Amino acid sequence: MASYNFDTSERDQVARRESYKWILGHLSRNKIKFFIMVFGTLGTNVLRIIIPFLVGIMIDQAIIPRDEDELTFYTFLILILGVVRILLSYLTIYVTNSISWNSIRDIRVEFFTKLQDKPLEFHNRVRSGDLMALATNDMSQLGFMINPGIRLVSDAFIGLAVVIILAITIDPLFTLILTPFFILYLISIRNYNREMKPISQTFQQKWSLISRSAQDSITGVRVVRAFNGEEFEKKQFLEVVTDFKKTWYKQQMLVAKYWPLLIIYLTIGFSFIVGVWFVTEGLLTLGELVSINGMLLLLILPTFIISFAVGMLQGGLAGGERIFHTMNAYDAEEAIETTYLDWPKQIDGKIKFENVNFKYDGTEKYVLQNINLEIESGKTIALVGPTGSGKTTLTKLLSRFYNYEGIITLDGEDIQNFHLQDLRQNIGRVEQDIFLFASTIKENIMFGIGDRQVTQEEIVLTAKTAQAHDFISTQVDGYDTLLGERGVGLSGGQRQRLAIARCLLTDPKILILDDSTSAIDSETEERISLAMNEVMKNRTTLLITHRLSAIRKADKIVVLKDGSIKAIGKHDDLISTSKDYRRIFSKHIDLPPISEGGK
Repeated sequence: MASYNFDTSERDQVARRESYKWILGHLSRNKIKFFIMVFGTLGTNVLRIIIPFLVGIMIDQAIIPRDEDELTFYTFLILILGVVRILLSYLTIYVTNSISWNSIRDIRVEFFTKLQDKPLEFHNRVRSGDLMALATNDMSQLGFMINPGIRLVSDAFIGLAVVIILAITIDPLFTLILTPFFILYLISIRNYNREMKPISQTFQQKWSLISRSAQDSITGVRVVRAFNGEEFEKKQFLEVVTDFKKTWYKQQMLVAKYWPLLIIYLTIGFSFIVGVWFVTEGLLTLGELVSINGMLLLLILPTFIISFAVGMLQGGLAGGERIFHTMNAYDAEEAIETTYLDWPKQIDGKIKFENVNFKYDGTEKYVLQNINLEIESGKTIALVGPTGSGKTTLTKLLSRFYNYEGIITLDGEDIQNFHLQDLRQNIGRVEQDIFLFASTIKENIMFGIGDRQVTQEEIVLTAKTAQAHDFISTQVDGYDTLLGERGVGLSGGQRQRLAIARCLLTDPKILILDDSTSAIDSETEERISLAMNEVMKNRTTLLITHRLSAIRKADKIVVLKDGSIKAIGKHDDLISTSKDYRRIFSKHIDLPPISEGGK
């Protein structure tokens, strides 16, 4: 499968701003909580910085003059403000946590919903490992950005702003002398942020590669063991992890060379030396010097923490961009669903393909060409042809898994006028590649019925029809037996019988059986066929199989080759007239001589 390109370097600034607006939109959904978070963060930092400011005033107006009343007043004022700050900080952290959890929950649901709505073309191109990395690591990075990342970065910048404002009120000249340090401090943080941004984006992409490599190796463990590929997989995974380590090391080296902390220490040292001179010259009081240096000291911890917080911020923004880009990539399926009709209460199941052509996105070669086919209601059509002739693709177009050229109608109505959910709910599909969920047998059979309520008797009856009841009854917990991942523990035939039962329980008007009995022995197939004949009586059925016994029973046989229809007819006619049809069975049965004019 082709790797999906998540490289953000090629996206324009407009797309990046759109992702930022999307994140902000999630954060501000609850206006009251968002207001509390913003002003709580502002208030907490103002109160944090104002305490040393008041300590300086207390020194000048209470301690040096030995004024007990002033000392008592400022002592209680500082204590009260300290308690208020603690309570406000607690409220702000609580609300920020709430916003963070709610936002990530909503983003997870939105991401999952978007993936469910994506066309198959998207899932054909995107690796499941990449999607798992987005759903886990990138989502976690986004959560860390919201809390505590944003709060910690805000502490540093709001704190600096409050320090500058209060320092100006104390002594504008002294503040002006410190201004170059403040400017250098901001520039160093900006440069650090700029250097961290591409590293964070690369970090997320490398993590995605680890997730992809692990996912492929774990899901394909049986193939790895069968071909003695353990050492190759270990070597490949080691290369990916080593590559990731290089990016991680580069990130840590950037953190180690963190200049803002050094600058804030230099600022404090310079402020103390110059401040002492100002005090001796009478340009500054002792309390004012204590206030300014006390406020600067409170910037040390936020400045230290910001080295990690910027990493959280950039990691979250990079993760948010990747998630947003993926959710909005390849929305072709949604584009064709602009308007739709209400699903009719009763459908006959007559299907018609008119001049249908199809090619996969990004390719020039047509997989299906000039398909014209009419299927009467309640009839069974067998689609036959060599591998790659387009049989399965043709049935997938009926379910609108892909966009196509031409028209496909159901009871005379273009299927693109129907809601996708309505259309697919009335088409039952059983394929050779069976996927079963890691849940109970009963839940797997019931998957696909939506909100419709069914009884245990209906489930058992459906299982009996699919010849699955007998082996289900031998399981430890019967229908409540918990299956392994993808149905591990069941044979291929057992998995297919469960898939048939799952399809039948949805009671579809149209059946698509794509090699649905390929893993079933002849005796079981015969028993299923007898039951399926009853089920298929009033249903339009598209049958893809290589079993001649099933093909012969079809009302009509369609021969496909290289994406085109080569012949249509009954078995007895085609076996005498169609070279393409004869070629399919020439190795298995004795063929009669081809008729005059046979194609």
